[in-house]
Amino acid sequence: ELSSAYDLLASKNSRNMAEKAKETKALLKQLQETQNSLLIKEDELNNLSNSLAEKQLALEKAQEELEARSARVAELESIINNKDSMVTALKQRISKALIGLEGEGLTVVQKNGKVYISLEEDLLFASGKYQVGTAGISALNKLSTALADQKDLEILVEGHTDSIPISKGTVKDNWDLSVLRATAVVKVLMSNPNLNPIQLTAAGRGEHMPFKSNATPKGRAANRRIEIILAPNLDDLFDLLEE
Repeated sequence: ELSSAYDLLASKNSRNMAEKAKETKALLKQLQETQNSLLIKEDELNNLSNSLAEKQLALEKAQEELEARSARVAELESIINNKDSMVTALKQRISKALIGLEGEGLTVVQKNGKVYISLEEDLLFASGKYQVGTAGISALNKLSTALADQKDLEILVEGHTDSIPISKGTVKDNWDLSVLRATAVVKVLMSNPNLNPIQLTAAGRGEHMPFKSNATPKGRAANRRIEIILAPNLDDLFDLLEE
């Protein structure tokens, strides 16, 4: 009986041990899988951490670039505002210097960041001529005095004609007349020694940029003119944009 009982207990014990071993093996396998999963999660976390650090660096760099650009924009705005203020003050100064002439063949307009001075033919020249008359010389002398200390200024003198063809003496056509008139005006301005010739440009436009229709005598008279365009020198602005 004892032997049978022992055999029975031994058999049960073997079964129990086998089951426990199986359970242990299963638990070890589950533990291994859990550890592998944890390692994968840890790698993912490290990758996320590295990615976050890279994004943080990129964000800081972008912030620095944004601040640099903001500073640049502020500097550009300051330059532009200074130029606009200069142009406004210049327009007022020229209107004051030429007081009495505005509306009498001369107009002064500020637009697009520039000052446009338009002088009709009758104020400067005889018909078909390019020598500046006495009244024109007086007006241009006043203008040159107002411009003399404006060193940061570009001065473009444009000659314009109507569409009626001309051929008289040395003047072959309207191109010739417009160029000769623009050059004559520049020479009068240059009689002021305080005006820098580097700032001046003479250009002829012929009949190709009419102010009004050439279909009427009044329109043609308005087109026969000298345009003096005063523009601030933007070299410092372009230098800043190229940096």
